[in-house]
Amino acid sequence: HGAPLSDELKRAVAECLVANKECLDIIAQATALPESRYPFAVPTLPHLAGIRQLTWLQLLDVIYKAQTDDMAGATDSAIRLMRLCETLKNEPILISQLVRLACHSMAFDSVDELLNRGPSTEERLKALQEQVRALDDPEAMHRAFAGERCFVMDTSYNYGGGTYDFVLLLLFRGSTATTLTRAVDASRLPSVDRRIQFQQIQQSNPNPNKGGPFPLNPLAAILFPGWVAGADAFDRDAAQLRVTTTAIAVERYRLANGKLPDTLEALVPTYLEAVLVDP
Repeated sequence: HGAPLSDELKRAVAECLVANKECLDIIAQATALPESRYPFAVPTLPHLAGIRQLTWLQLLDVIYKAQTDDMAGATDSAIRLMRLCETLKNEPILISQLVRLACHSMAFDSVDELLNRGPSTEERLKALQEQVRALDDPEAMHRAFAGERCFVMDTSYNYGGGTYDFVLLLLFRGSTATTLTRAVDASRLPSVDRRIQFQQIQQSNPNPNKGGPFPLNPLAAILFPGWVAGADAFDRDAAQLRVTTTAIAVERYRLANGKLPDTLEALVPTYLEAVLVDP
């Protein structure tokens, strides 16, 4: 991050951006809209791959502009990148939210590029910090897990397999619903409390692949580890978001005072409302 592009690579990036100028212009128009919605074709969700590709393209635009000393353009492009990530914000399914978090990582990379390349202005840094803060959505995990529960239970009620499989599904439907409801409820808890609750859920539905006994509810045992991994991804995203927000606050302080702050507390309340905690 922050390493200068070679002349050859810079030319290649410039050619790529020129070839995709129409696409970048459409991203700029689309991300100016307050809301968005994509055709929702379960289970393939083809729009997710497209969003990832567009995010990479927008990140290239940030890097190129930052390394050609267009810091104003690079800042605007980074803000568009973050808004592009958030076009997935309201999708109530875990994979959509995980793609959103992966796009967040590229957004944080764009901020890293801007802070490394500098110099910037207070106005640009403040706008950047506000957009990073806007990525924080405490309800995102709950929305994803609640949607997953709906899809799982809807599938169980509309299953078209063989009779034997259907009988097994009927037997496990109630306990699966209970397990997933407990997970949905836990998703709104603070991270430490949620981990404790998830551990208790896993203990009541042991996974035979981990050396435990055969579970009473194999369907939940298959699904739940993915939910635990998803919850960890939300925590990592929150940590990256808070570090990025703090890094911008440090740069704003340095710009105003000509030196780095001695402590993070020095950033409060002018640049941060409070010192941010690692989740």
